[in-house]
Formats: sequence, structure tokens, C-alpha cells
Amino acid sequence: MGRGPAKMRLERGFCGLALARKLGVFSPKDFPGAMHLRAFFLIAFALAFARAAAAEPAFDVRTYPFSHYGSYMSVMLKTEEKSSREGLYIQDISGERMWGWKGVFRVEVMDEGKAVPYTVKATASQLTLTTSAGLLEICFQSPDVIRLRGNRLDVRLTQIIGSWSGANFPLNYQKTIWMCKMWGPHYAIAVTRGIPAGDAAATFVNEAIKDRPQFVLDVARDSSGRVDIAVEQFQDAYDGKQYDKPFEQCVADARQHFLEFCNKIPSTPAGYDDLRSLGAYVKWSSVVNPRSCIKRPCMYQSKNYMTAIWSWDNCFGAMATCNDHHFALDQLLVLFDYQTDLGILPDFLTEKYPMYAAFKPPVQGFTMMKMAELSHRAFSAADLAAVYGPIGKLTNFWLTYMDNNHNGIPQYNNSNDCADNCAVFQVGYPTEMADLCTYLIIQMDFLSEAACVLGKKDEAADWSSRAGRLLTAMQDSLWTEGRFVAKNSFTGEYCKDCNSFVNYIPVMLGNRLRKEIKGKLLSDLRTGGILTPYGPASEHPKSPYFIEDGYWRGAIWAPQYLFLVEGLKNCGEREWAKQLAQNYCEMCRTFGFPENFSALDGHPMRDTAYSWTVDVFFILAHEYLD
Repeated sequence: MGRGPAKMRLERGFCGLALARKLGVFSPKDFPGAMHLRAFFLIAFALAFARAAAAEPAFDVRTYPFSHYGSYMSVMLKTEEKSSREGLYIQDISGERMWGWKGVFRVEVMDEGKAVPYTVKATASQLTLTTSAGLLEICFQSPDVIRLRGNRLDVRLTQIIGSWSGANFPLNYQKTIWMCKMWGPHYAIAVTRGIPAGDAAATFVNEAIKDRPQFVLDVARDSSGRVDIAVEQFQDAYDGKQYDKPFEQCVADARQHFLEFCNKIPSTPAGYDDLRSLGAYVKWSSVVNPRSCIKRPCMYQSKNYMTAIWSWDNCFGAMATCNDHHFALDQLLVLFDYQTDLGILPDFLTEKYPMYAAFKPPVQGFTMMKMAELSHRAFSAADLAAVYGPIGKLTNFWLTYMDNNHNGIPQYNNSNDCADNCAVFQVGYPTEMADLCTYLIIQMDFLSEAACVLGKKDEAADWSSRAGRLLTAMQDSLWTEGRFVAKNSFTGEYCKDCNSFVNYIPVMLGNRLRKEIKGKLLSDLRTGGILTPYGPASEHPKSPYFIEDGYWRGAIWAPQYLFLVEGLKNCGEREWAKQLAQNYCEMCRTFGFPENFSALDGHPMRDTAYSWTVDVFFILAHEYLD
């Protein structure tokens, strides 16, 4: 097998004496002064790569949810699905509501019985609604408790009845505490200051849902003009938490927790401090605590719409938080907690259930290598041992059970295994694709190097040999008429008039590709038009299948951007890679961190605050611009 840049990087990072020294898998007795050197480098890297954000970001809660590390709640300005009414909503992002409306309570600022307009200011620790009369401040006391503090105004909370609300049973638990029992998490509302208006209770709404009572709670200011309310999410029985922690202390604690989280993230250039702070907030606030099916603290893709963990999305989060190896490994391994005997990972996971309807590209080996590279810290032998078995099992699943025609080239059985509605799947399933081969070749490189470190020399040689065979098979079978194509496993048919970026992913293999293949890929990327001024279009803008907001038929996606930059670097095109990295970071500065971007003008599309878009910003800004 060829030994180009990707392979050489592995040698420096994972195998032999250099790796042993780097990872600390040697004895200090073997290397005099090693512990002093190790301490020196740990301090140096801590100073260089763990710079915390200087301040909290300010952001628009129409775009970025206001939430807290560990919470299954968020607060956003949104338009209600049934009434088209914009308002401020407390959202439940638990598994029951994954694909539906998430607002459970609308929050309104009241004066003399009427809702009054307000302006909104949000930071990581506090949300403030300002009216002509007074303020409503909102913060998290804990991941399960939201606090609302009103000054010189009244507050109304209205339970929202939606298709995912299930059975609602408002109950006056105590004189100033109400419970709303729902499918999934339940809620308690405690008025700790202020005057509940009359007997707040359930009222029936329109005919279509008249069997579902709607809860409306009006709380008037007390004689000093104050209102204090706590909204608590609970799972089983309500245990009556205390809500007397000073509001200012809640805000201060949230701010401190956020700033400490920033140390998990690699450094970025000083010119990107504000964007780094915003990105760090998106990551911090996307974390959910272990609950039910989720066994580790982990980052959802979003606390807006895409409220789950997908089994390759999580890998980018691991790379972006690589300064904390323990936390980063949790991101990688959270899906492995549900690995089957055959090696299959869930398509996605929520705290409610793992879903096995599809698979996702096997990028875990690439992730491990990139984490070590970005953090300038390598993994201990124990860390490598923890991932070696599960990643090897996953790799064997793809190579053994996803090759129905036994030609040595693995397949996707479903477009959701790869790029959802990508145009290459026009030829039907199963589909053999060069991107899958590329991910598995890199994954076997990692396994080979990890096996070497773990003393499994025979396994190391086997993984290396299998990677070489797959590289040969990919180039022999899928390089057709001067390009990589995706073929139906049984008919050999491929889509002749589509031009999808998934077929350019082998550029990641750099100099290990045959010279003519590498040269043609680079030439097509330079002049072919799929690389737009804003980044790689998932489908060529002149393709008959291109749709600007067509998901994987045109949009620019952060993972493909990262793979392209990585590939250019591995091909020796460092300056080109650096320029593209800067272009991506500037696009994020202009448009934020959406699920994907328009290939025509870069504007944000789909989910407005998406984790892997942030992850790739951190990776590229740190590696190429810092």
C-alpha cells in the first residue's frame, strides 16, 4: 500500500516509539527525564490550545436556542405551528418530540391584562425581555429548572397543545405550584413571588382538541413590583425542589460553567474571538445529561429541530472538543453503547430510544486520528484499547455484511446510510460508492496503527493488508470514464448525468491514489464548477438534479467541506486547503452556524443552529488559521 501524507501522519501519531512517547504508554524508567518533558508539554499545550472565550456571546434567540449544558429544555422566539403566532416558547427537546413541535409553554409579558411588546437580549447565562414598563429575566437554575424574574410587569404562561403533547393533566399540586402531566417529561410551575390570578386552572380550547385541557397561568406582580416563577422538568414524581437560590447566583454559575467549557475547544485566531465564543455557546448548550437511553453527557445536533445524536455527526463533536479527551471520547462512544453483536451502530439515539433504520458513514477512525492531531495530545493505551474493539467490529460489519455481491467493495443499502437524497442513488440499491471505501481505508489505517501500539502485530498487518486491497478494488471498479461513480451492486449501472460531491471524497487519500486519478480529481475540483465560491456543492449547480435548498442535492455541508480541505492537504495542496478553510470560517462569520449553506450565495438553510457546522469551524480555524 502506498505511504502518502495520510499514512505518514499516522506513523507520527499512532505507531512506534514516537507514538509511545507521545501517548505516555511507556515507563518513565525507560526514558530518563520523560516525566519532566511530559509535564512541560502538557503545560505548554494547555496554554496554547485551551484559551477560554473572553466573554459570553450575545445572540438572536430566533436563531440560537437559549439553553444550558445538560438540559432537555430550550427557549426560543418561534412561530407556533398551529396559529402562526410568533412568541417566546419554552421547548421540550426530549425524544417524544423529536420530529414535531417542541414548544410546551408560551411566555408572555403582561401589563393591565394585555400582552405587551418587548425586545430580547440573550447571552449564554441570561435571557432578558425589555418593555417600556419593566424587565423579564430568564435563566437556568439547573439543567432541569428555568427561572423567570419579572420587575414592574406581570407574566402569563400558556401551555401549548400540539400534536406531540399527548395527554395533559394540569393539577394544582399546592397553593402556588401546578403540575402539567404529559407524555414524556412532566412539568411543575412554582410561583415563588407574585400573585396567581384567581384559581389558575385548565380551560378547554377548540373543538378539535377539546379533550385536551390547556393550562393558562397569569401571575401578577406583588406590592414591590416583582414576579418570580420556576418551571421544572421532571421524569417521574415531582419531588418539590427548592427555588430559593439567588437569581444572580444562577446567572453567575451558568456563566462560569460556560467559560470553563471553552477549554475543551482548540484555540482559534484572535480575529475570530466573537465567532469562537458563539460557537462555544452552541456546543455548550447542545449538551444533554445522561438520561434513560443516553449513558454519557453528549451533544445533540441541535436544541431547535434536529434533537438527537447521529452516528457520524457525533464524530465531529468529538474532534471539536478534543482538548478534553474524556469528554471527546464520550461523544465518540455514546453510540457504541448500543452496538449490536454484528457490529451495527444505531442510525441515531435520543434519550427515548436508539433507532436502527439506517447506518451512517464509518468515520470513527478518521476521528480518532484527527483528535490526536488537533489536541497535540495522544491517547493512552487504555483509550486505544477502549475503542479498538468496537471500531474494529464496526469495520468488519461493513466489510462482511455490506458486500452482497462479494466483490470486495462495500455498499450502502439506503441513501440515509450516506447522504440522504443524494442524486447518485438514482440507480437504486445496494450502491457501491468510493466515499464509503475511503472512510473504511482510513479506518483500517487507524486500526492497524492502534493494533501496533497495543502489541497486536498480526492484526496490525491484517488491517493494513485489507486497506490496501480495498484501495485497489475501489480504483479498479469505481473509477470510470475519468471520474469516480456510484454503481448499483448488481447491475453495475451508475447515474451518468449527476455530479455529486460524494464522488470526490477519495481526495482524502492524497498521494495513495494513482497519480492519474489524483491529478484528475484536483483538476476537476479547480475548474469543474462543483467547488463554488462558497464551498463544495453537494450536487453540481449545473446538474439536472441540483436544487439550491435540496438537502444533499445542492447544499454545502460542513463535513464534506472538512473532508475536501483534509484531502487537499494530503495531496500536498496546503495553501489551497488553507484558503478554503479561511473561506469557510468567513462564511460562518457572515451567516452563522446553520445546518447547511446555499451553494449559490452562501446563505443559511434548514436548522438555524447546528453542531457539526460549529465543529468544522473550530477544526479548520485551529488547524489552518491559528
